[in-house]
Amino acid sequence: VLETEGGDHEYLILWDPALQQDNSIVLVGEVLYSQEKGWYGRVVHCCNLIETLPSGKKRMMRTTDQLDAVKEMILKYNGSAPEYEKVGLNIDAGSGGGGRHYGEELFGGWISSDGQKHRGLIDLSDPVYKEKQCNFPLAVDKLRLLEPSRVRTKAFEAMGDLISQDLIQFPSFSADKKTIILDDKIINLNSSEIRSLAEIDLLKEEITSLIKTKGSNGNIKYGLPPDKIRRMHDDRAYCLALFALHI
Repeated sequence: VLETEGGDHEYLILWDPALQQDNSIVLVGEVLYSQEKGWYGRVVHCCNLIETLPSGKKRMMRTTDQLDAVKEMILKYNGSAPEYEKVGLNIDAGSGGGGRHYGEELFGGWISSDGQKHRGLIDLSDPVYKEKQCNFPLAVDKLRLLEPSRVRTKAFEAMGDLISQDLIQFPSFSADKKTIILDDKIINLNSSEIRSLAEIDLLKEEITSLIKTKGSNGNIKYGLPPDKIRRMHDDRAYCLALFALHI
C-alpha cells in the first residue's frame, strides 16, 4: 500500500534515518482497532532511501532528497484528510542519523511539488519544542522524535509481545513475490510494490535474527548476534519495534 486507502485508514510512518553509512529505512504501518483485539497494526510499506548511481552502485540519497521523499509519503498517506489527521511521523533521533535535524526541518511547513503549501509537524511532547511552539503556530503535533537510549529496549520488548499475540500483520504474497493476496483476491504488483515487499522480507529476516542479551550491569539489549552483525542490519526491525511501541 503506497498511499492512503481512504476512509478511516490511519497510518504511522517510522523513519530511522542515516547520513552516510547504514540504511535509511522508512516503514509505514496502519494503526487498527477492534473490540475483539484492541489496538493492533498492519505493515503496509517499507523502503530504503537509497539511489542507484550511473555506475550501478547504490548510495544513500542526499539529505534533502531523503527529507523530500518522506514529505511526499506524509502527504500520500494523509490523502485528502485535513493535515495531518490520518498520518503521524516518528523519527529515530539518534545523533548518528541526523534524525533531530530532519525533524526540526519539518516544523515550518513546506511547499510540495504541485505548488501547494502545507503545514509543518512538531513534537510537543518535547519540552524544548513546546517552548518554541509560538514560532511555528501552524505546526501540527503529529511528530515524535525518539531517543534510542530511552526507547530502544522498550520498543523491542513491545514488538516481541505484539508479534507473539499476532497483533502485527504482514502482507501475504506469492512465492514469486509478484502478486499479493488481498481479501482472497490475487493482485498483480508494480515494480514499486515489489521492492516494498522485498524490504518487508528483509524486515522479517532481521526480526528472526535478533537476540536478547543481558549485560554485567543487568541491562537488557536487543541486537544481532556476533556472527551476523557485519553482514546484516537491524534498521527495519527497529522501525517495526517503534511501531509496536506506538501501538
